[in-house]
Amino acid sequence: AREVGADTLFVQVNGRMEAYYDSTLVPKAPDVAPGFDPLAYVLARARQAGLYVHAWINAFTAGMLTDVPAAADHVLNRRPDWVTVDRNGRSLWDYSWQEAQALVPARMLDPGVPEVQRFVADVVLEVADKYDVDGIHLDYVRYPSRRFGYHPESVGRFGERYGLNPMELEQNAPAFAAANGRDELLRRLALWDDWRRGQVTRLVETVASELRPRGVLLSVAVGADADDAVNERLQDW
Repeated sequence: AREVGADTLFVQVNGRMEAYYDSTLVPKAPDVAPGFDPLAYVLARARQAGLYVHAWINAFTAGMLTDVPAAADHVLNRRPDWVTVDRNGRSLWDYSWQEAQALVPARMLDPGVPEVQRFVADVVLEVADKYDVDGIHLDYVRYPSRRFGYHPESVGRFGERYGLNPMELEQNAPAFAAANGRDELLRRLALWDDWRRGQVTRLVETVASELRPRGVLLSVAVGADADDAVNERLQDW
């Protein structure tokens, strides 16, 4: 890094809720040698070389599409109910690998579940508190697509605020449009999209506000196409 003139390293330490560091919240990644702390190792060498280090953490990706994590304390084993749900009420657990790999990068947690948001924030803060990192870099802080986010708790929270059931709107769109007009259908669906964008923004706001007094910078990997990020990934960066 020094030879090419870089002054900062972005090192991925948590891709699917498995740690390349010592954690009490997520299990150690299975390819880490016993007793080895990859993040501590990188930090020690980086400091000697005068390099800054930002810890790269995936927010909502929580496991491979093929196998269930072996660790009993992995979040997918402790809280399988946190996985996101599609507009037809199907959990990602119900997708075959062939079906899922065309739609999502991994099994993803639902951003609209408050416990999920707190868990992700705590995972980030643990790294910031236990390690002398200069920054946190969040990735996959978004929905897989507009197809997802229909977790029962998310739908219920939205319904409490707006008195609408977005799943029923999606499933009965032609009949609703015929009875109430297409504009009203689009208005209601836009409320649902805005609500989901707000869940992503809220997590970023929470992490940013809690990192600020710690003196740790925050950056986010965002969709390069702003329109696609906002309208399809529900990430209003």
